[in-house]
Amino acid sequence: MKIHLSSLRPVGNAILSRKAPLNHAHFANLDIRFYQSGTAALAAGLIATRSLHKNVTNTPEVILPAYACPDLISACIFAGVTPVLVDFEPDSCWMSLAQVENVVTQNTIGIIAVRFLGIAERMEQLQNICDRHGLSLIEDSAQGFPASHPESYWQGDLAILSFGRGKPVNLLGGGAILIRNSLLKKHMPSLKPGAETSQTGKLKYWSKIHAFNLLIRPLIYGIATQLPGLHIGETTYKTLAGLNTIQAQTLAYMNANITQYQQQSRIANKIHQRLSASGLDDIIDLPERAGHDYMVPLLRYPLLIKNEALRDKLFNALQRLGASTMYQKPLYQINGIPKQYIKLQSNTTNAENFANRLLTLPTHSAVTEKTLEQIGNTFTRVLG
Repeated sequence: MKIHLSSLRPVGNAILSRKAPLNHAHFANLDIRFYQSGTAALAAGLIATRSLHKNVTNTPEVILPAYACPDLISACIFAGVTPVLVDFEPDSCWMSLAQVENVVTQNTIGIIAVRFLGIAERMEQLQNICDRHGLSLIEDSAQGFPASHPESYWQGDLAILSFGRGKPVNLLGGGAILIRNSLLKKHMPSLKPGAETSQTGKLKYWSKIHAFNLLIRPLIYGIATQLPGLHIGETTYKTLAGLNTIQAQTLAYMNANITQYQQQSRIANKIHQRLSASGLDDIIDLPERAGHDYMVPLLRYPLLIKNEALRDKLFNALQRLGASTMYQKPLYQINGIPKQYIKLQSNTTNAENFANRLLTLPTHSAVTEKTLEQIGNTFTRVLG
């Protein structure tokens, strides 16, 4: 494979270090709690869900997709909840509703609905399942944030947000939980208020931001990806050590970066238009298949390629233009995940097939018309 020293990053906007009061309308004015990470926020939500469902005397279980970020497993294990993995619908980023229904037991306390790269799950159908079985619906929105109308964007009893690297609103860390269900609000674990950040801490955080903003420049990023030991973009499992509040400095910069994200160009719609005009038969446009509203931002643009060999060929040709293959494996195959804590009660062939065929394209602010033209030309060249 040819090495390109100048490469477009797959995801992430430059971070603004500009303080502003937080506008709670960005979060639909729901009750919000901030944590040190999205993983911690999810763990807190699972602890509250477990406390609410006191009737479950055995180890409680929560249903989630077999292909997802490994941080979901970390949050489940910290909260003392068994993750039950279910398959996808064929050629889709949605969980199989039939399998979700089939794995509900007397130990099930909730369903985690993942907004994959910003594409909403079928929340109404999942809510119906929850209502029939007395479960809580937790919306993992770590990969999605609204550009407008937040009051209709989040639908779960709880919604989890992340402000880490590679997320829609990137602040290099931090997470939040939005609470719609008043009963769950009463069971949220309490946290002590965070201490005011020292001057040294503020300087360190400011330095990290400017280092990140330098790293994402094409030449610097391209060189960094070639250096051994950095493992940029690698999927790893990390154990959650505890629940802490968000850094004060992170919170101070949040409003400016939310506004920046909401005002950026809708690259996903431009990608969709080019794909629609290309007439290529070897790809499945996942946002289109899901009926996605292209006025709603996508973190990346996901496609399913005809087979793994063709996906790999496209990825090699498009990597310098910001293409990514995401997690590459379903959760139960990711190294480091303690498999004794997870449960597979169904066939997950579709999730494995999804991981082998997925290709995502960048949608961040550095994607230009020239980038889109190069991506389109590469698809035409490789797929004919």
